[in-house]
This record gives sequence, C-alpha cells and structure tokens, in this order.
Amino acid sequence: MNLARKTTLIFGKRKLNNFRFKDSGDIDVALYKKYVPIIEECYKNASYWHGTGRYHYHYSGNSKYEGINAEKYLDVLDSIINSGRLTPRFDPWIKVAGENKESISLTPFRMYARVYAEFHQYEKQNFLYEYGSPKYWFYVLGILQLLERKPIQNLRNALKMKYTKSFVKYSQTWMKTLRSDLDQKPLNPSKLYLLRSDIKNNYAILIGIKKEAVRPLHFDLIVERFETRTEKPIELSNITHIEVPLHNVKETEDFLKKKGIALTVIPIEFGEIYCNKYSLKELSGS
Repeated sequence: MNLARKTTLIFGKRKLNNFRFKDSGDIDVALYKKYVPIIEECYKNASYWHGTGRYHYHYSGNSKYEGINAEKYLDVLDSIINSGRLTPRFDPWIKVAGENKESISLTPFRMYARVYAEFHQYEKQNFLYEYGSPKYWFYVLGILQLLERKPIQNLRNALKMKYTKSFVKYSQTWMKTLRSDLDQKPLNPSKLYLLRSDIKNNYAILIGIKKEAVRPLHFDLIVERFETRTEKPIELSNITHIEVPLHNVKETEDFLKKKGIALTVIPIEFGEIYCNKYSLKELSGS
C-alpha cells in the first residue's frame, strides 16, 4: 500500500468515527435488531449495488443525458417492476473498444451506491441516520480512486475530463433529472455531494444484485476502481433486496404487494447501522 493511500485511510477512519451510530431515540433499535438476520442474508447474496430513486424528471429517448422535461416525472420503481428488470441505458461516460455502450451502472461497494441513491432524496426529508455523509464519501472514495495504480496520470486525466465541454454538459443534464432549477442555480459537478431532488416525495432506492447477474465490462477510466458496467439486463429474480428510507418502507412494501412482487425491503438507515461493524478499509475495498 503506498503512503498516500495509507494516509488517506488513517485520516478517513478518524473522520468516519464521528459518524458512528449513537442511539438518539430517532430509530427503533429493537426493530433494527429484528432486521439484522434479514440484512445479513441479503448482504451475503448482494455482490453489486445500484443507487437510484423513486422518481426522475422525464427524459426523452433512452438516456438521462438527452432532453429533460421538468413538467412531468417518471416513477422509476414502477418502470423497473413493469419491465421486470433493470434495463441498460446509453452511457456517454464509458467507452468499450472506442464505442459508447448501453449499460447499467453498478458498484461492488454499498456506500458508493448509497451516495448516488441519496442524490434522489427529496431535499426536505433527510435520512434518520447515515454512516458518513455524501461529502465524506465523495472525497474519501474520490481520493482513493485517484491513487489507484497511476496517481499522477489519474489526476491529469480527471482534471482534463472536468474541464471538457462534454463533461459539463452531460453532468448538468444528468442532474436535471433530479432538480428543475439548475438553469437558474447551476451546481458545479465538483460539489455533486450537495445534490438533492426537488421532486416532492422522491426518495432514495438502493438495490442489491446477485453476482451471477453481472458480466462486467472493462473500460479504461479511473472510475473503474469503484464502478462496474454491464450490458446485460438484470432480471427481478437477480435482485436480492431493495433499501429505502425508514419513512418510505411501508409505502414501498404496499406498492410491491399491489404489483404481486415478493421483494425484501430494508430501511436504508438499518443498513447504515449494520455497516458500522465494517472498517473504512473494508467498505472501500482497500
């Protein structure tokens, strides 16, 4: 392990200790304990994770990087259930053999996916508990990503990408699927950790996925340290469970019951408490 990565983990560990779960009375700890066997079983089978949310502003075509219509929105969970799968979409970031591919964005690391799920959380409804803020994970995982294999080259490539017109364009368009005011109040992609949805009643959804459902694509980009792409649709039968905020568990369970779908729903906050047992080194695959 190089010195910079070791130093990042030492300081990151100290900061993460500030987020350790303390019973403030906001969460029913007895109920959490009842969920622990369920969490353990689901996490044992979940090798990949996908972070999304209940709603997106409507986008045209087959990509969130095309035209956005903030006059209406899409029920993402309803779309997944009705199609019976997670469906690959056009991805402008990832090229395989020089070509952009339709793919599904995944990660082997729950905390990384949780941050992406949290971007979808309605701005006036926070999680009751989170093990590390989006800003914390944004910086710690970002630094570890840059330090992978060729740090100087990674930093040069990251800076080069950050200042390209396409990076700004695609980043802004993607964020507009969650917020309708970005033309008036642009959000710098370097502060992506601040992003929350202005769609009322939107909430984070974290999806666990079985290993056998994923055939990873290889792509030459520094985000490959934490991100995985697959071209193959992921069927509902290969989803281990979904996690939503505690406030939205009953709503989600009722929705799935009406659709006739037997899928385990876990409060995200309970998953966060469970992850307290793991070190930063384990949570980041370092």
